[in-house]
Amino acid sequence: MSDSNASNSGSHSADEASVAQIVGEPLPHREHSLASSAAVPGGWLRLVWRTPDFILHIGLGVVSAAWLSLDSALGHRFSRYSDALIRWWIRRALKILGIRPNLVGTIPASGVLLVCNHVSWLDALLVGGHLRCRFLVKQEVGSWPIIGQLLRSAGSTFIARGANKNAAVNDNLQGFLQNGEMALIYPEATTTWGDEVSYFFPRLFKSAIAANAPVQPLAVSWGELERDGKRYRSAAPYTDDVNFIGNIRDMLMSPYTPVELRFLPAISSNGKGRDQLASETRLAIATSLGLPAQVNQKQGLDWGLLIRRLRRVPGSWKANYD
Repeated sequence: MSDSNASNSGSHSADEASVAQIVGEPLPHREHSLASSAAVPGGWLRLVWRTPDFILHIGLGVVSAAWLSLDSALGHRFSRYSDALIRWWIRRALKILGIRPNLVGTIPASGVLLVCNHVSWLDALLVGGHLRCRFLVKQEVGSWPIIGQLLRSAGSTFIARGANKNAAVNDNLQGFLQNGEMALIYPEATTTWGDEVSYFFPRLFKSAIAANAPVQPLAVSWGELERDGKRYRSAAPYTDDVNFIGNIRDMLMSPYTPVELRFLPAISSNGKGRDQLASETRLAIATSLGLPAQVNQKQGLDWGLLIRRLRRVPGSWKANYD
């Protein structure tokens, strides 16, 4: 699959032809109707083989979280070692789960708002294992054992949905960008099966506009497997009725899980409103993934369907994202 040869800054016209030229070859379309890769024969043997290693790594995560808490109490005197520890633990966890990431395109250096489509709780770990950036994640994730502490130590900003605290969140993101840091957001406000890119809620794009920082789309595609002529979908998607423990089990049962992180050319925020910026970013990601998207994402949008999909999001999701 060809590299997009992206640059770290720049702008483009928001029409499908120009975006298609920028992002390069579309990725294969993913079908969630396929059987999970956990159903590949030999899954229970793989689960038995990998589980002890995974449990041991969780134990190392507890020790790592304790170190990170101590470093925080000491004023981050050992931040360089803490950052290396975080990335080591994440990469090792992904390896145990059989995840094989492939990074394509130009990885941003600094001062960029990284915008990603959202499929799995593992998305943030994939980015965190390779880049030093600030994350914007759901507040409840901050209470997760080990992962919450790792994200907190990495400088994450936690958003309380329904609390209408967007002004403070945007201020935080703007401050990160103005300080030359990289920040990551998931504007879909939920996860999908990866066979679509849902509506990008535009409010958080305001931080890039205020900081005059570029927005870099990041297209994440969890790949399929093929065994004996049969196709299997990735076990990674975390949506609908998928539960956390079951999701980890299915990952451990899968032979391996390919995933591609495609860093697309950055989009200038100069002179643009948040709606336009959200639409252009969504279009670039969807086009890269070979999925449909409108130049103006609000065109033909079924708000009723979107609301029904977000019913499982606690609180007033629209107050926080729209």
